[in-house]
Order: sequence, then structure tokens, then C-alpha cells
Amino acid sequence: MVVTSPQHHEGRARHVRATWANEEDPNACPATLYLTSATHPELPRVIISNYSSYDELWGKVLEGFRALDSSRADWFLKTDDDTFVIYRHLVNLLAGLNASQPLYLGLPYQFDLLDGRLVDYMSGGAGYLLSKTALRRLQKTTLQECHYPGPTIFEDVNMGACMNALDVEIVDTRDQLGRPRFLPYPPWLLIDPASKHDPKYSWLKLRSKYPFEFGVQHLSDRVISFHEVRNPVQFYLLQYLSQEVNLLLPGMAAPFTALSHHP
Repeated sequence: MVVTSPQHHEGRARHVRATWANEEDPNACPATLYLTSATHPELPRVIISNYSSYDELWGKVLEGFRALDSSRADWFLKTDDDTFVIYRHLVNLLAGLNASQPLYLGLPYQFDLLDGRLVDYMSGGAGYLLSKTALRRLQKTTLQECHYPGPTIFEDVNMGACMNALDVEIVDTRDQLGRPRFLPYPPWLLIDPASKHDPKYSWLKLRSKYPFEFGVQHLSDRVISFHEVRNPVQFYLLQYLSQEVNLLLPGMAAPFTALSHHP
């Protein structure tokens, strides 16, 4: 479920559909819906939301999740329209998990709520997943934490509070070297070790559940997502490097053979 809006249909959402969510590509995500407030001729499968502003994003995402049919899949991924996903790496991660359990996974952050609680939550931009069992709990609950307006103005923080209230388990998605697979920025912003001293990235030290490191050695070769991919050319660059060249992500060819026929 890609969260988008009419002003980004042309510049972002349709390029998501042309790359990692291309339904004609057997190696791409096979079933993608676009959560938005208006239709677009190049986005054939949309969920129309009554919420349109950023301040209402929690209501919009809730509306989207409640519109999904939990019997149609084992896992439900929510991303933004400036997120790039490497689907086969996602399949590889999910192959070892049981969707019959209530599970919630992504890039873990932490947030201090006004009532003093520290809530673990998954980055909305990097994308997060709910198992079908977690989705069903969300769709059925009457708990206030899982309804609009929620405890904060932040959609992803509110989802974390909701999942905690529903007793949904958080899955550690780091690779064997402890590197995150869901990333908050594209790789060209993460490869410079000096970026750790850049004030504009200081929020990562504050919010990340685990220490966040910059530098190419800290980029997982099983990375699943990059956020803030906002130029159409960047979508096609990542598509080319990850699908055709296998240059950016060494070691991805071997699992690709085993997973290319995964339903």
C-alpha cells in the first residue's frame, strides 16, 4: 500500500509503479494499491481516502489498512511514494517468519509520548509491514490508540503505539552483521562516514533504537528499502543497479535465483 497524493501522482507514484511495483515484472511486488484522495489514469488500483493533509496522515493510513482484505495476502507493506523497495530481499526476509503470528517490522525508532511512555515504532518512510494477524487485530480493535486522531500527530509513531496496545510483536530486521535493511535515505546520502557529524542527520541518533552508522560498510547487501527517493531518475537508477547490474548490492544474485518463482 503506497501512500500518495494527487500532487505526487505524476512525479512519484507512477514511477513507483514503473519500477519496483510494476505488476508486469515477475520480480516486482505483485499487488500494489495506492492510497490517495483522487484517481489517476496510470494508477489503476487505488484506495480513495477522505483525508488529504499531512496532519491527517494517521487517519488516512488507518482508512487504507481497514480497506484491505486480510485474506488476500500473508503480509501487508505500507510505504510512501518516495520509497524504493527491493522486493526479492523482502521476500527473503519474510520467508523465515510466520504470518499467523501478530508481527510488525521495519526500521525501528523510539519516541517519548506525553504520558511518559517510550514507544517503539517503525519508520513510516522506510516502510513497515504487518502480518495478516496483526492487520486483523488492527481492523477489529476499538482501542483508542488505534483510532484517529491518536496520541501524536505522527502516523508512524501512532502505529507503534497501536501495535503495542494490541500486543503485536516487533521483529528485529537487521542483517547478520547488525545492519538495518530498511533505510531512511537513499544510498548516495548514506555512504559518506562524515555524514554522522552533519546536524541534519542528528535526529537519527535521537530516534534510532539501535545506533545508526554512515559509510558503505554499514549498508546491508540485503537492504529492502530506501526512503526519500524523490527524483524520477533516482527510481530508475536504483532499479537499474539493483535489478540489472547487481553492482550496488553485492551478493544479491544468489538469493534471486532461489526466490524468483516465489508466489
